[in-house]
Amino acid sequence: MYRDPQNNSVAYLKVGQNFCIEIESNPSTGFSWHLSELDKSIVSLIKQDFKSKNDGMMVGVPGLDLWCFQALAPGQARVELAYYQSWVGPAKTAKTYTLDLRVVPGQ
Repeated sequence: MYRDPQNNSVAYLKVGQNFCIEIESNPSTGFSWHLSELDKSIVSLIKQDFKSKNDGMMVGVPGLDLWCFQALAPGQARVELAYYQSWVGPAKTAKTYTLDLRVVPGQ
């Protein structure tokens, strides 16, 4: 699991290995994470989900976005997520999360 402290770091993976990025989010503000860079020949998105930090009774409480991927082929790639309001667009990105990948053949 990769989180905020691993932003702008490098992950070493084997082909077939799954990995997830868990990152703070608060969609009640209109902001959400968007996948802005991914080499689909090397890495595939397999799941994206949001988990609220409350019991569902309180509005406006932040939570965690979960982005899960699978390494498909050897090579180098980058996963980049951008946090912005969808009606404003990526030109007004508030923050980004970047993870550089080095994928080697699996065994």
